[in-house]
Amino acid sequence: SSHGYSTGDAVTIYSPGTVPGGLATGTTYYVSVTSSTSFTLHTTKANAEAATSAVDVTSAQTGDVYFLDNSPQTATVTVKSDTDKIKTTIGEFVSAINKVQSMVTSATASSTDADGKVTLGVLAGESLVADISRELRNKAVGDVSGITSTIKRLESIGYSTSGYSNQITLKDEATLDETLRDNMGQLKTLFTTTTHGLGNTFYTYLDNLLDDDGSLATTQKNMTDQVDDITEQIAAHERRVKSNREALIRNFVAMEEAQAKVNQQMSFLASRFGGGK
Repeated sequence: SSHGYSTGDAVTIYSPGTVPGGLATGTTYYVSVTSSTSFTLHTTKANAEAATSAVDVTSAQTGDVYFLDNSPQTATVTVKSDTDKIKTTIGEFVSAINKVQSMVTSATASSTDADGKVTLGVLAGESLVADISRELRNKAVGDVSGITSTIKRLESIGYSTSGYSNQITLKDEATLDETLRDNMGQLKTLFTTTTHGLGNTFYTYLDNLLDDDGSLATTQKNMTDQVDDITEQIAAHERRVKSNREALIRNFVAMEEAQAKVNQQMSFLASRFGGGK
C-alpha cells in the first residue's frame, strides 16, 4: 500500500526490536520519495530534496519498524462513561430485586373463594421468607451507611417503592439521567463504597443467606428433617394399623370358628333331646 509521505517530510524511527543497521531510534530523518510504495531516508532535508547522501541501511531488523511524523496532527480525545450501559445495569439490579419480591408475594398470598374456602400460598407463614422480603426492601430503599453526599439511596436517583407490593420503580427518569451526566462519582459511591455500598451490601447479605451453613440452607435442612420425621411417623402408624388389622382378622376368624363349633354342639343337642317330639 502507499506510504503517504512526500519528499522533505521529517520522520522519527521507532522499533520495539532491533533497529536496522544504519538507523538510530529517536533520530530524525527526511524522506525522499522514489515511488508510491518506497522511499529513501536522509539526515538533512536538503539531501532528501536533492535525493543525495541517502542513509545506507546495512541490515534487516527484528520486529516492526515505525516511522513517526515529527509534526503530527492535533487530535482531541474525549473520554466519558458509558451512561447507557450503567443505566441498563442499574435497571437490571432493580429488576432482580423486584422479581424476588414478586415471587415472595405470590408464594405467601392467600385467597378465599365464593364458598369461603381459604387457600394459602405454599410459603404462607414461613418466617424466613418474610425476613428475606423485609431485608431486601430495607437494604434497597434505606440510606447507604457512611455516605454524606446527597446521593445516598435509590430514591436519590429517581427510584421509589410501593408499600404494598415492595416493587421498586423508576419514577423520575430525569433525575437518574442527570445523576449519570453530572454526578457519576457520587453514583459510583452509592453502589461501590467498600462495606456499605449497595453492591457490597447485597453481596454480603446474599452470600450469608445462600452459604452452605446460611439461613436458607439451615431452614431447608430443618424442613427436610421435619418431613423425614413426619414420614417416619406415618410409616410407624401404618405399621400399627396393619398389625391391628391382622390381629382383628385373626380374632374374627377365631370367633367364627368358635361360633361354628357352638352351632355344631347346639345341633347335636337338639338332635339328641328333641328328636322324640
